[in-house]
Amino acid sequence: MRTDENKIYITHDQGATWAMPPELKDQEINAIYPNPYNQDIIFFTTPSKKFFYSVDRGYTIESADGPDPPTRRFDIPLALRFHPTKSDYIIWISDRDCKVPTSKTCHAAAYYTQDRGHSWPMLSAYVRNCAWIHSSALSNTPEKLIFCERYAKDERPSETNPIKLVANDDFKTETTHFEKIMGFATMEEFIVVAEVKDESSLRLHTSVDGKTFAEAHFPHNFHVVKQQAYTLLDSVTHAIFLHVTVNPVEGYEYGAILKSNSNGTSYVMSLPNVNRNEAGFVDFEKMQGLEGVAIVNVVVNVDEVNKGAKKKLKSKITHNDGGAWNYLPPPEKDVDGKKYGCNIKDVGLYFEID
Repeated sequence: MRTDENKIYITHDQGATWAMPPELKDQEINAIYPNPYNQDIIFFTTPSKKFFYSVDRGYTIESADGPDPPTRRFDIPLALRFHPTKSDYIIWISDRDCKVPTSKTCHAAAYYTQDRGHSWPMLSAYVRNCAWIHSSALSNTPEKLIFCERYAKDERPSETNPIKLVANDDFKTETTHFEKIMGFATMEEFIVVAEVKDESSLRLHTSVDGKTFAEAHFPHNFHVVKQQAYTLLDSVTHAIFLHVTVNPVEGYEYGAILKSNSNGTSYVMSLPNVNRNEAGFVDFEKMQGLEGVAIVNVVVNVDEVNKGAKKKLKSKITHNDGGAWNYLPPPEKDVDGKKYGCNIKDVGLYFEID
């Protein structure tokens, strides 16, 4: 646990007692990075390039130095990225040449280690994001494969300096897959890239090996004048659930959920008019432990919303992995024991967004 004073406390008895590790007593810890693939390993970063780590769930803590202070930029999701199968392989993204944060030379640079932080060779400068690609699900990819979102020119971001997707599988050779992208993500056995095409429209591409990409094909009767936003929802059932924004107007966003085939290249309509917010978060919740069950909120007054009205939402549920959706009926009584003022067999849960 990290307090608002940047102090660390650890419990080994499910919260019954808490203690500050002596190694961290006089340290300012600005972030905690547990290894999502190995629960024994955790890293603690400081405002400087010094960091601390434990490989035994915090019982013993050691220290080392990173290449530069870890980045604190809001547009970079994580400063440390762990390899899914190699615990000692880590990517560290630093703020470099940033003694004056507004200077033209200030940028984010990616470094890597294969020895848990004893050495940090540089991987690439002027990056926005880097990630290991190889995993047990993506076993066809090289073990050292890294994808980076890198600026086309070695200078600060601008309208004339787009983000490109580059790959590196030997820590030396950089290969460009796409010259202009919005971003990329890995989902189980898929690598998905949103490429920026003409007039700022997006096109989706998918790969299962990190080398060959195929453009996604949407249903013939599904038309979006300009594809501007995608949200990846799920892929644990050997198919991608993808939300494609249909109305991108701020405060009135909604779109359609499409479901892919087994290689992520061909999609069918699963459900239209699914709600999302300004940040791109979709009202979609997969039920953990219940295969094929998910809940969404759909916009039921689309025509009015397109004219500027508030969104009215109803909840739907699927029990067959998006093959069919039914309205989710409310209970007969609310939390106060009062009956709902509607026919619960007909309308489903309903509410408005302010």
